[in-house]
Amino acid sequence: MPLNVKVELEHGRTGEKRLLAALRIENIGGEEECGDYRVYEVGNPDAVPGSGRVRGHDRLTEPVWALVVKALKSVGYEAK
Repeated sequence: MPLNVKVELEHGRTGEKRLLAALRIENIGGEEECGDYRVYEVGNPDAVPGSGRVRGHDRLTEPVWALVVKALKSVGYEAK
């Protein structure tokens, strides 16, 4: 079952939503404690879709947001 992460912009008056970017994170194996994931960048019309991998994510002690940060880094996004 994939994890889908979306960034939407919601208009304050109309409530209209616009998708700015999205990631799809798929579990591709690992152990019970540590997981490996394939990452796809989708839904960003202003960028070439990227892909990456996260290896050895500690499922038992790290929050899901840590996985999202690793996924972003795997497709080339890092804070400057």
